[in-house]
Amino acid sequence: MSRTIVTLAALAAAFTAVLGTSEAHEPTASASLVLVDGQTNVFGAGHSVVPAPLGGPGLRPISFAVTEGSVLTFPLVTGEVAAASFAKSTGPDGGVAGDEFGGTNLDSVEGISGIVHSDRNLFLMGVFTGDAEPTNPAPERLVFTNADDFVSLSADLHQSFFIGDGLTGRGRGEFQRFVVPAGATKLWLGFADGFDFRGDVGSFSDNSGQLRVSIQPFEEAPTQLTTLAITGLKAKVRFDKPEKDTIALKAEMDLPESFDVQDKSLDIDIGGVHSHFEFDARGKASSDAGTAKLKVHRKTRTWRLTLKLKRGQFAASLRDEGLTNETLRRVDRRVRALLTMDGETFLGVTSGRYTSRRDKTGRLQ
Repeated sequence: MSRTIVTLAALAAAFTAVLGTSEAHEPTASASLVLVDGQTNVFGAGHSVVPAPLGGPGLRPISFAVTEGSVLTFPLVTGEVAAASFAKSTGPDGGVAGDEFGGTNLDSVEGISGIVHSDRNLFLMGVFTGDAEPTNPAPERLVFTNADDFVSLSADLHQSFFIGDGLTGRGRGEFQRFVVPAGATKLWLGFADGFDFRGDVGSFSDNSGQLRVSIQPFEEAPTQLTTLAITGLKAKVRFDKPEKDTIALKAEMDLPESFDVQDKSLDIDIGGVHSHFEFDARGKASSDAGTAKLKVHRKTRTWRLTLKLKRGQFAASLRDEGLTNETLRRVDRRVRALLTMDGETFLGVTSGRYTSRRDKTGRLQ
């Protein structure tokens, strides 16, 4: 059984959703799993007042206590954010330059370095600080154009850097490693914004959405993910009847045809909903949470997983995936599934249309 999934489940059970604020107190994450609002200004790292030369300073970033010399990973980053009311939502790696906005080329401000990424915008970012408030001059700006697929990054104190989904690829690949520099006592999470993402920092007030972010020491994270081919995902959230929520997942898993499923355990995280199953010799499993079946398809000889979760309370976990208690009609939503079996971790992301009626029922198909 993977320690990563067990750790994430434990964190989720103790989860405190800490949102950034623009007040003078310093927000601190008491658990290593937080929500990062789309209006969170990473350049407020270490400052009592959030800087924004362009105006619209947004919210103060989230902070974690860190130890210099340690190595961090981000094993689960989900959710979507948007840079304006008219803009489409994008995932943790940000929007593609040219779709609606340009790439990122923002100036340094108040001792925190700016950042350059000509290909992306509004991606998850980080900054390390010490106990002293950052002051000018800021460190050199880092450039991530065609360079956000790094395996390891060693940013300096007060030097902003790209995190995205924490993987070397888009939704797949190895977990990226972030080395905590000498003198660092805190890591801050947030975003960079400005007029068309260039020049002065600011314009955070029209951003929307949020990301769900977990952080772990490198030694506790798996080194690589295998792609999970999701062929179907449905979810029903009953806002009027708690404990009646359901999730149904179908997927193909890249396992050897000779794989022996008997007594194997499966740990799942679907949009923050966690569960655990133990398979019998026929590839079937059941628990109070639902049922799972894993069998080789006769024609394609691929392993196919069918999973059903029922009688659950999933609304709180699925809220940051966009499955919210409001009246909506066929809006696009993305959900990430993270599964671990026999020491191997599988990651898949799928899109669906979400329709809901406030205080009644929401359905993702």
